[in-house]
Amino acid sequence: MTTKFIILIGLLLISCSTEPTEDFNEFDSCSELSLVKYMTIIENPLITDVYNQVNLFRLEHGLEELTIDYGCALKLAADHTDYMIQQNELSHDNYNQRTTKMYEIGAVKIGENVARGYSTAAQLLNAWSKSPGHASVLLGEYNRIAIAAIPNFRGTYYFTLIVYL
Repeated sequence: MTTKFIILIGLLLISCSTEPTEDFNEFDSCSELSLVKYMTIIENPLITDVYNQVNLFRLEHGLEELTIDYGCALKLAADHTDYMIQQNELSHDNYNQRTTKMYEIGAVKIGENVARGYSTAAQLLNAWSKSPGHASVLLGEYNRIAIAAIPNFRGTYYFTLIVYL
């Protein structure tokens, strides 16, 4: 476990910028997620809970679990979440640019859900599962998932979930 973590950190240091991301360009290279932001996102237990809740929801509907993506899809989800925080509103703005980037890395089908204001994964999944459009994304023909959950300055979480095949 320790060796894998050291290798992961080494690879991230080689391939990721450590510059602050306040002035991010949502569509720069997928390798530019800062190490600090990356570690903050992947170590957030809320993301693990959302991931587990999504997979439980899929299993309840006879579908396979999704594999979490810590690469390009995560960067796109994190950047879009930052964008929504900066705009102080939920949106799917620039969705076509995110899907274009995902197609460039080999995705053939892509879905996205966004949300804000939920403090637990159960609350979030309850809301998404009751919305036909959001539920269809969760239950779509996908095999990978990336989740960003980032709080604004007031502590309100914004979420972007990207699923793809």
